[in-house]
Amino acid sequence: GGTWQDRRAKDILTDSDVRALEMRCEALEEGPQRRMTWEVTAQNGTPYEISLEYVQPDNDEPRFIAIYRYITDRKVAEKAKNEFVATVSHELRTPLTSMKGALGLAKSGAIGDLTPQMDKMIGMAADNCDRLVLLINDMLDRLGIESTFVRGKRVTDKATVEVVEAVLSGLVNKRIVQAINAQGGKAVGISGKDAQLMVCDQRDPDLGFVGTPVDVNPAVLRTLFDAEMIPVIAPLGVGKDGATLNVNGDTAAGAIAASLEADRLLLLTDVEGVKNAEGEVVTELTPEAVRELTDAGVIAGGMIPKTETALSAIENGVRAVVILDGRVDNACLLELYTEKGAGSMIRPRR
Repeated sequence: GGTWQDRRAKDILTDSDVRALEMRCEALEEGPQRRMTWEVTAQNGTPYEISLEYVQPDNDEPRFIAIYRYITDRKVAEKAKNEFVATVSHELRTPLTSMKGALGLAKSGAIGDLTPQMDKMIGMAADNCDRLVLLINDMLDRLGIESTFVRGKRVTDKATVEVVEAVLSGLVNKRIVQAINAQGGKAVGISGKDAQLMVCDQRDPDLGFVGTPVDVNPAVLRTLFDAEMIPVIAPLGVGKDGATLNVNGDTAAGAIAASLEADRLLLLTDVEGVKNAEGEVVTELTPEAVRELTDAGVIAGGMIPKTETALSAIENGVRAVVILDGRVDNACLLELYTEKGAGSMIRPRR
């Protein structure tokens, strides 16, 4: 009905959304999933939500039923709110997932036998990691800092970036350092501001104190490596005017890995890896395959920043990037020391 009555999808949607629709139709036909809902943009820029269902009536031919809904201003505002919560949670989840991975590595016995007291302490630390995910939200509420949005993206004002710095560079960073040191490692907590490690530009001034790395200076990291110390880096950068800038955790990791010309970059997350249209984890992809899946809408949501980081890191000298599930015990060991590995590896065709 409405503006779509008797019209074909390719006459209304963009080419990329048409390809995504075709791939979802194929996935629904093969099953087991029978319904999908996602957002598309018409050629005239109008946003829609499509619900696609594959039905097989007893006395009729199988067919698809598609329902479209115009995304109202209310839904756009609701989406912006949800994206804000997801963004804040992600900024904490990245270091927390790494912390849980480090704790899992310690429990595996990779660094030696643990006393009962140490084992109990590590277990308690791992159990409490998830509780930190809401910490920034709680602090913002307590301080009475209201969030604003531009084009659906959270604006990081001066008050907010001070809270982000206090939590990521202070509380979270130091707890990771403590966890590593408690197991015999020599960890040092720094941020991208220290020794001009990560100089950033504000690509979109409307978003406030949000930075994109443009100049990474790894000298301080090499000094720590030479001293056999483990750097734990909070994803904060410094602007050319000296301002503190919030940086996406994946983006920061990719830029630092590229500056070091790392052999491999491991991105720990809370999903199994990159999935295809059938929902199966793809164990190895080329950059070209990643771009195709992204254009088709298969790679979407929170996976996009990770794959974009992977592609940028590879273009700038990293040999391979692996996106793996940090919730799995010994995920890093499985990736580095087993033939099968873990998660999804992205690297150029050999």
